Amino acid sequence: MITLLLASAALLGLLAFFEPCTIATHTLFSVRAHQQAGRHCCQNLLTVWLSRVVLLIILLVITVLVTQPPVWGSYLPSIILSAIALVYIASRFMYIPIPHLEFFRILPAGKSLPFAVQLGMTLPACTIPLFAIVAGIAAGVDSVAFAALAGLLFGSLFTLPMVVSTWLGLHESGQELLNRTARASPYLTAVLLFGAALYLLVPSLGVDTDMLKATLQHASWAGIGLSFLTGFVFSFNPVSFASIPVMLAYVTKAHEERRAVLMGGAFVAGMIVTHVVLGVAAALGGEWVQHVMGRAWGLFLGPLLIVLGLVWPGWIKLRLPWIALR
Repeated sequence: MITLLLASAALLGLLAFFEPCTIATHTLFSVRAHQQAGRHCCQNLLTVWLSRVVLLIILLVITVLVTQPPVWGSYLPSIILSAIALVYIASRFMYIPIPHLEFFRILPAGKSLPFAVQLGMTLPACTIPLFAIVAGIAAGVDSVAFAALAGLLFGSLFTLPMVVSTWLGLHESGQELLNRTARASPYLTAVLLFGAALYLLVPSLGVDTDMLKATLQHASWAGIGLSFLTGFVFSFNPVSFASIPVMLAYVTKAHEERRAVLMGGAFVAGMIVTHVVLGVAAALGGEWVQHVMGRAWGLFLGPLLIVLGLVWPGWIKLRLPWIALR
């Protein structure tokens, strides 16, 4: 539980910076800080970080001291996480009137405080659910020390991208990256929350892992259905979407309906045959490859493939020399 608290505080704190209602204000602050003299720039960043960390530590410590360790039950955490995920998805299509929590207003003459202090003592609307998750886990841990450490991690990781932007500056490519990240971050947040909800829900459903392994290793209708569902989910990726206009352009060249149906059917049949052959090859040679390469190669190639997958949405740009045939 302690590891979950600290990991959640670090991950959600970093994710909080990239939420749409946060990234614009913090990026503008970083740009202005980058244009200032070195000492004044560092003072502003330190002020934001210190005021934010102190605020979050106080909030988490109060949560632990005031509340009793909650008994969440088997289904309630998954329901809460799923509801929060739906809110993040809905926020991309409609305005949700949730105000920012400006804690500096409760201080005497809080409105006259420096902007760096006000920024650090403000919890943006789209980060409130993330901090609430950390607060709920901290209440379950019921430790003042770890609650304070979680506040330190959340505030530090929340401020870290500001430090990087201020130190390196924000060029046009960086602005484009942040713009794309702001549009994608609610969906990423929702996916992470749905994944966590499913992870917490599976043990309570009494799913036997040995039975699931046996279902996948031996031919059965359940294995076929599970494979179809998995393939359908993974078909929603940039590579598959990129092939849709290619297929449409290919099929629409046929000016007759009968010919278009035949060409489309040939395309689908070719995809089925290709994937069946690759699936059989993976099934026959998968265990052999795992035995030869071992776990170390999997730990290396897995993150590498994930990073290379970021090329497709344009988050990472690789320029390789074009080798032409002479």
